[in-house]
Amino acid sequence: MDSKPMLYTNSMPPTIQDVKVYFNQKGMPEREAETFFLFYEKRLWTSKRGNFFKSWKSIARRWIDALLVEMPWRFQRQGR
Repeated sequence: MDSKPMLYTNSMPPTIQDVKVYFNQKGMPEREAETFFLFYEKRLWTSKRGNFFKSWKSIARRWIDALLVEMPWRFQRQGR
């Protein structure tokens, strides 16, 4: 049985591999996937108000979009 407490509602959090695959599909480097994963894993996949996220992919899309707006020169996109 899994030793991690069931803290998540509506969907389980992704694995690091899920996040890496998703970021790769969006043309983002693996280090960004790892940064994203560790940031939200530390927060237990909750918002600033403590609500559990329903879709980690929507959060990842916002994360990627923000990176591209702030530092477009750092990322060579292969397409969405």
